[in-house]
Amino acid sequence: MRPGFGTGSFDLLVLGRHDRPSAAPNVFPILGACHRLSPSRLAEARHAWRELGLLPSPRVAVLVGGPVRGEGMREDEARTLIRCVQDRFATGAFLVTTSRRTGVRAAAAIAEALAATPHRLFRWGDAGRNPYVGFLAWGGGDRRHRQFRLHARRGLRDRRPRVRSRARRSGRHARLDREP
Repeated sequence: MRPGFGTGSFDLLVLGRHDRPSAAPNVFPILGACHRLSPSRLAEARHAWRELGLLPSPRVAVLVGGPVRGEGMREDEARTLIRCVQDRFATGAFLVTTSRRTGVRAAAAIAEALAATPHRLFRWGDAGRNPYVGFLAWGGGDRRHRQFRLHARRGLRDRRPRVRSRARRSGRHARLDREP
């Protein structure tokens, strides 16, 4: 986020480089976004969610969002996403969480697509503790795990969904793809 005014009123502003902050003595640009995850927090989550370690490896974390305007992801897009993940990782387990943007129908389509696969699904609004950090600790901590993203729009347009090991961005977000 770029504060549009009052930047001189802060001692320090930690801003993502993708927002192109203006150089200033109190601006500290970072790659990515601020978060509260640390190696110790991930270690705590691995312990707290140790039952996830019983799932076969590699454990692949799939964090599903949806359209910005809140109309929910289309069911066919949700199925395509899971099919692409399953095609990419023939063995192992999937740690899947949806967001409020995913929508109830798309979450149901995801559950259906995962039925025959070892997995742990947490749908937005489910009762109990949210395993998000546990998913990151067990899915992202697996050395064989690869992070990827479905390019749904392009993939569905030409009927060949694409899964990439890194999301290729353009414009102001392209910097996130450069090696540090």
